[in-house]
Amino acid sequence: MSGSVSTWIKRLADGDSEAATKLKRRFWRRVQSKAKQLIRITGLVSFDYEDVSENAFGDLVMDIVNGQAQKVVNRRAFWRQLERVAYLNALDYRRREVAKKRGGAADDVPLEEIPTDEYNIAMAMLFEEELERVSSKLDAEAREIIEKLRQGYSVEEIASDFKVSPRTINRKIAAIKDAVNKKS
Repeated sequence: MSGSVSTWIKRLADGDSEAATKLKRRFWRRVQSKAKQLIRITGLVSFDYEDVSENAFGDLVMDIVNGQAQKVVNRRAFWRQLERVAYLNALDYRRREVAKKRGGAADDVPLEEIPTDEYNIAMAMLFEEELERVSSKLDAEAREIIEKLRQGYSVEEIASDFKVSPRTINRKIAAIKDAVNKKS
């Protein structure tokens, strides 16, 4: 089998299970590193980085096999989608933990009620495609804030870097979201 990630993705979509193994070998350390970062950011207690990594990888593989990830056709798209699935899974796990503490169902806890940093990270991932499209219209500071969110920096850490309050960064994030929504 060719060493091309694009080839492995195509073969996976065609049902070749060996392709999933090759993709996992190629991306495993990277997704584990991202999972460790997510656990730190979200404060997950009941999941470890291997759970987050395994579940994200398994979800993406199933999406490809089931034809639900047609845009995942190359190495870059595979990683970006794997990263996105890991973020969203970690947020969902965290939402479940919060709901369990409250004695309710996970669906009873809206993303907005998960601590701000986690919500902003999720939004940064969800808006990633739109951000790429409009990033040339965003100023350098806005692009840097989005990049720091993607890298897992907390709002407090970003505020410290910019020498402003966390509230200022939250307002800037809200303005970025508004700009993206207007351009969509």
